[in-house]
Parts: sequence; C-alpha cells; structure tokens
Amino acid sequence: PWIEEPDTRAAREADLLRNLATAIVNRRLQRLALADNPPFRAAGFGTGDVFETARQTSLTVNAIDGQWQRGMEAAIAEYRRAMTYGFSEAELAEQLARLRTAYENAVAGAATRTNAAFANAGIALARDGRIPVSPQDQLALFEAVAARATPALVLDALKGHALPLDEALIRYQGRAAPTGGAEALRTVFDTAMAAEVLPQEAAASTAFAYTEFGQPGTVVADSVEPALGIRTLRFANGVMLNLKRTELEQDRVRVALTLDGGSLLDTRESPLATALTGLFASGGLGQHSFDELQSVLAGRTVGASLAADSDSFRIDAATTVRDLELQLHLMAAYLTDPGYRPEAVVRYRNGLDDYFARIEATPRSVLSVREGEILSDNDPRFSLQPKEAYAALDFDVLKAALGDRLGSGAIELALVGDIDEQAAIDLVARTLGALPPREDQFRTYADNRDRSFTADRSRRVLRHGGGADQALVRQVWPTIDDSDAVTVSTLALLRAVVDLEVTETLREKLGKTYSPGVANQQSDVWPGYGTFSVTATVTPDEVEATSAAIRESLAALRAAIGFRELRQRQSPFRLKRRRTPPYILPDARRARPAATQFGRDAPAPARRRADTSAARGAAASGNCRRTR
Repeated sequence: PWIEEPDTRAAREADLLRNLATAIVNRRLQRLALADNPPFRAAGFGTGDVFETARQTSLTVNAIDGQWQRGMEAAIAEYRRAMTYGFSEAELAEQLARLRTAYENAVAGAATRTNAAFANAGIALARDGRIPVSPQDQLALFEAVAARATPALVLDALKGHALPLDEALIRYQGRAAPTGGAEALRTVFDTAMAAEVLPQEAAASTAFAYTEFGQPGTVVADSVEPALGIRTLRFANGVMLNLKRTELEQDRVRVALTLDGGSLLDTRESPLATALTGLFASGGLGQHSFDELQSVLAGRTVGASLAADSDSFRIDAATTVRDLELQLHLMAAYLTDPGYRPEAVVRYRNGLDDYFARIEATPRSVLSVREGEILSDNDPRFSLQPKEAYAALDFDVLKAALGDRLGSGAIELALVGDIDEQAAIDLVARTLGALPPREDQFRTYADNRDRSFTADRSRRVLRHGGGADQALVRQVWPTIDDSDAVTVSTLALLRAVVDLEVTETLREKLGKTYSPGVANQQSDVWPGYGTFSVTATVTPDEVEATSAAIRESLAALRAAIGFRELRQRQSPFRLKRRRTPPYILPDARRARPAATQFGRDAPAPARRRADTSAARGAAASGNCRRTR
C-alpha cells in the first residue's frame, strides 16, 4: 500500500539511504548493458508510489530482439545478487561521490538559481507537502547521512522499503508474443528467482590516465570581438579559444569544442560515413572502457559526447570551475586516444530492429526520416538508407572519416560562464594548446555544399504502421539560406504571423483545439537552401479540409498582413535571454565568422520597430509567391 509519510528530516535521511542502494543496483545493471556481449539493451530497478493509492517495486528489462529470456535471467540474477550479498565499499563510495557533487554544485550556484527553481519548490510544497530547503541545508543533511552510511546500512534501508518480487506481476510488451506465452514467462521468472547466485567480483579501481599532453602551448593572438564582447585567442598550434565571462551562473562553465568536419564528410558515394558519430564517446578511450569511465569520473561534472553538425563535429559540456581542468583533460584524451571499442557497435546493432520498427509506427516518425529524400530528389546524403547498410557499419568506417579530423582538423573552443580568464587560458595551454599543430582554419568543403529543393511539387503520400485514425499534413515551400540578416528577421516574424493565422483558421473551420506547427529553417551550410513549412496532426478524413484551410490562410496573408497580427507577433520577440550563458554559447562557439547569429540579432529590435504592416505584408507576399 501507499505509505503517507510527512516530510521530516528522518524521512529524508531514509530516502537518501534507499536512493544510494537503488543507484548501486542500477549501476550494476548499467555495467551489464555496457558489456562486450550485453544480455539486454538496458534495465532498471526502483520503488515508487502509484499516485496516492499504492506502492510498487519494479525490475524493467529492455531486451534485445529475440533474447527476452536471456535479458530477464541476467537482470533477476543481478537483483538477487544485490539483495543476497549486498554492496561493496567502492560501490557505495561511487554513488556518494555522485550525490555529493550534485549537492555541492547546487550550493555553488545557489545565488543564481532561476525563478523556475523557486516556483517548482513552491509547487512541490503545495502539491506534495515537500518543504523547501536551501541547497546548503540539503548538503548538510547529505553529509550527515554520508558520515554514517555503510554498505550494510544502505542494504537494510533498501530491503525495508522495496517490495519482494517473489510473486511479481509480469508484463511483457513487444512486437510479437514470447514463445510459450505467459506460461513461459512465469517459468523463466520462477527459475531465475530460485537459481543460485554468486557474490560479485570486486572491480579494480583506477585513476584517470590522461593528464599530460606535452609542452604547454603559447598564445600568438589575443583580441576582443567588438560586437559580441568575446575574447578570442589563438595558440601556436592553431587551436582557437573564445572566452566570455558571465556572472549569471555561479560556479558554472559552459564548454563547447567545435572540430572541423561534420556531416559534410558524408558524400553521395558514402552517405553514412559519419553515421556512428553518436557512438564515438561510448567507444571509450585507449586506457579506459566507457563503463570504466563511469566509475573513474564519478562525482565529477564532466562529459564528452561527440555530435555531428552539418559542417562540424562538436563536444558540449557543462562543468564547474573546479572540474574545468578535468573536462579539458577528457576532451583532449578523446582527441588523441579514442578507444573505438567494439561493444558500442554491438549495442547499436542490437537496437536497429527496434529503430526501424519505431520509425514506421507514427505519421510523424515516418515523415521525419523520409522528408529529406522527398525534398532533395533522393539525394542519398539526406535519405534513409536500407537497414542492411546501417547494420554493416562499424568503427572502421567512422575512423576513416573522423581520424584525420581528430588529429589535425581545426579546433575552436568556447568557454562561457564563471571563469577566471587567465586561469582558463593556462588550462587550455596545458591541454588542447599542447597538442601537435593543427589546421588553423575550418575547411570549406565547397564541393559538397550543394543541396537542391525538388522541382517535383506533386503531392506525396507516405504510409505508416500506427493507428488508422492518425494522419499528418505538411506543406513545405523553398525559401533561402540565412546569409541576409533582414531576410532572416522577415521570415522569423512571418513564421510567427502564419502560426497565429493558421491556428485560428483550423480552429474555426475544423473545430480543432491543438496548434499546428509552423517552421522556418534557413540553412547556414547549404547556399540558397531553406524551407518554410506548416504541419497539422489530423485524422485521415480531415486531410483534404486541413490542406485547403492552410492554403486559404496563406492566400489571405499574401493579400495583406494586418496590423493586429503584426503587433501580436512582434511583442514576443525578446533578446534578454541572449545575455544568459546557454544563449551566448552558440555565438561563442564560432565567434570568428564575420556574421554570427548574435551579431545579426543585435539590431533586430530596431528593425522590428521600424517595420510597418505594409512593408511586412509586401515581404510576406513576395516570399509566399516565390515559394508556392
């Protein structure tokens, strides 16, 4: 049953002990999922309330296709191992370190908490009776618990709260029923619950292996970008550094590393060259597997996931002042000694069947993977490839595309937040600035920057495998790239006006209460390429009426945009958020191009105030006529 418990110090201490134990169990399950030959894709354990009516303990397994039995047996064995033999000092220390860091970070940033944080605390008090407590008091409470926490104590706390799974309700969800049905599920479960389990083998602890990268680099150029107020430096090895100090997030440093390359390395002949970029970090390092890194870096606020943008790779992280050095060590380690360990590819392949099944399940998911081929005439760079092509990928493919860029591609590093500029420069000098010489400019990849918008404007019908009552209508027009600031501003305001007008039209004509999606996307990579689209989720019998309503709305706007619509959509434009670190970071990431988004936006309020409805109407009319 649900336990009604007042919010007291004793209750919070008990919660902390239980949470530590639960986190250890889930860390063990994560370790299995990250193994060379994982028994399941993911698994999770926990106890929670079902509203205010009941309490449940669950063990959830995301099995590999066709391997539900193996996954269930492995997860149950790990759960029972924990309940039978308890935990090690090292496991407890790892979770204490993670929690301590979270509380310490909250204390360090207490003076710059957002309004939303205070509002959420008030809501929790009103809804759940949870008393607001300062970050300092939360840390003190944690330290009091940590001082007396032992493996035996946290295990007792878990056993006293978690419900036994001996007679568990088994729920199976999948594309096909398991062989043997419910009886087979229960038999496997009962057998696993009765099987002998052995104690966990102790894992050897280790320290992070990457702290030296060569002779510290020297700064050869140092200036301040006038429009943005960003300090830009260049090291002798070619690494570029951009610094912007702010006081809006205490003890918080936003880090953005931009590396030459990205999806522009994909070609028509090799459209999947960078497809495994998202697996790069989970391939680990030469000296540490990805799983080992979870323990080695426990309690530290660092990260190094690599992503591919259209014209660059990027590593984004949010760290603290005290962990900035380790963050830079981690980034430099991935640049100089990536692991490319095969277990990451094994996990990726295990999920392919589910991925291809999911993308057929809803209208929106089908469109998301098929729109590129429609708009760009089946250009393989923007088209979903056969599942077999993805299954054939391995790290050798990614290494061939990425390896040269890691070693010599241009790098631009941005640090935004609560930084001491000279200390930050010194840290970069000892890490990225100490690497071998690199290209000092990003490549243009001019031969691969072409993207067309199809001349075939006929209606396309895509089929999905979801509910028969689900449909989606999208109308798309070509526009232009984002090289002209006035056009960018014009289309941004046009998008807002169209959103207002189409929403009202659909509600009046079709009685819909939802809002359609209106999007304006102007490329900063593909010269001359941009799209403007209107999307509405409907039922199949509403497709024709919805399409007609959208066309009528746009026809009315071509005639003239009224003063009311213009004023309604001018007012929401604000640049205040541009002063906050998350919004400064994209501009600091690439501060050297002549025109950044921040620089273009600076005069935007004046442009918007100077606009008249007639001028906007003419602009909107011109754009819509060109893009029909």
